Amino acid sequence: MSKVINKTLILFAISLSVIQARAADPEKRALTAVHHHRSLRADLPNALAFISTEFQVPIIAEIAIDGPNEIVIPEGSDSAARLLDLIISQTKYNSWEELGGVAHVYNKELQRSTGNFLNTKLKSFKLPNNVSDLKIGLRAQLYSAAQGLSGTVISDFPSRELSKERLPSKSFRNATGRDILIAAAKLSPNFTSIIVFPRKNPKGKDDLDYAMGHWNWISLNRTEQPPAGGPPYQSR
Repeated sequence: MSKVINKTLILFAISLSVIQARAADPEKRALTAVHHHRSLRADLPNALAFISTEFQVPIIAEIAIDGPNEIVIPEGSDSAARLLDLIISQTKYNSWEELGGVAHVYNKELQRSTGNFLNTKLKSFKLPNNVSDLKIGLRAQLYSAAQGLSGTVISDFPSRELSKERLPSKSFRNATGRDILIAAAKLSPNFTSIIVFPRKNPKGKDDLDYAMGHWNWISLNRTEQPPAGGPPYQSR
């Protein structure tokens, strides 16, 4: 009888520890929480933006144009993780992973490509006070470093919504652009970054300029409602 009681207590302790671990990790719960959502037909970037804003999940995406791609999400009750699995199944060469509550979506060939500026390492980088300044500063430094330049030669405009998303002080050394982006999203899980490259193996300045011009940032605390066709990139 005592052995049965001891086994029961052990199982109860294990179950309790699992429940406590899940409760202590609210970021991961955002990816697994289930609620009802509308249907959507859109391209991959807008489908990712839809999932991010609908479920309030930060997404860091590096994707490439690899032919016509219409994503179909039927109306229903799902989690962000399930919908990410769904859209990945409808595309080529893409995958996703959960990193500390952040959904990292990437083209598998693009992620390894030397022409992907997110693989560029910055000797030093310090997170600014807010995400709007991160958008401007990180873009400028990566654009220069990817071309072997020492100065910053790209200009951008601040975003009122992204400026409300605060960032703690943190410094990086010899970190890739990808490492910095994902770390920032973990520290402030209120924004999404989606970069669309023109091909899986980008080369040259034209491809670099295209990707920089299609680097979109979205505040998850946006005040306006996205249209039925999918969230626009108003925070770019």
